[in-house]
Amino acid sequence: MKHIKKLLCLTLAVLLCFSLIGCNAIDEMREAQIHFNDKGNLEYDGKEYKQLPPCDAFSPNINYSKSLYITEKDVPVLLSEQFGGRATLTEDELYINSHTYSSSDGVTAFFARTDIYDSIASRIEAGNYFEGFFFYYNFWDESDGIGFYNQKEKIISEEAENAVKEVITTTAPDESIDIDLLSQFAVTDLNACSNDLLFNEYSATIYKTEQFIYISAFTGLNKELVFKVGEKHYDAIMEIIDSYNSLDAINNPYFKD
Repeated sequence: MKHIKKLLCLTLAVLLCFSLIGCNAIDEMREAQIHFNDKGNLEYDGKEYKQLPPCDAFSPNINYSKSLYITEKDVPVLLSEQFGGRATLTEDELYINSHTYSSSDGVTAFFARTDIYDSIASRIEAGNYFEGFFFYYNFWDESDGIGFYNQKEKIISEEAENAVKEVITTTAPDESIDIDLLSQFAVTDLNACSNDLLFNEYSATIYKTEQFIYISAFTGLNKELVFKVGEKHYDAIMEIIDSYNSLDAINNPYFKD
């Protein structure tokens, strides 16, 4: 009897939903509902997506364009948003990501389209995906006709990259600096990245006071240390600061990209 009541309630809920939304909305919901196939891969629009090995640094520059809902095959379309696991399809339709199916240590699950899966999985397993540094800058985006601040990445020059590495690896940390007080002079963060920006993770922060430039970074002991930039590397690090200041629309409100 309880099972019958549940089915009746479910049916009534579906009928009520159907009466409140149009056919176009139903079609959109049907397209957004996806399932796992017998091979354990997700299927969307006739293509398969296989789950990649967990990797904190895997972070494709996603322009989220479509929400998906992962459900069992017997879940009605009208209930997919309520009972489905939320996922996102990238604009290029190469990846699906979902926090619902993240790994045991909380790494977000990414599913790659099977035709590119091997190339991405092999890079993850090799682990040697960092090739440079970039910073984020804000620009005024009018693509939606209204305008809003968005972000882009700017890869720094090889000279500036080498200077950052040398400061961190060859300079003794300045233990007299209070990192909390220094934070007010932060210019920008630097992320280690692959050249195609599919992989990135936080690496360092650049600070500029009236007199000096500092770089902070975490050591192998997961302790944040501060390094004063010497004369040898000053110009190369200033190149990063000048580049950021010239590009960032919030830092320069009259600038429009």
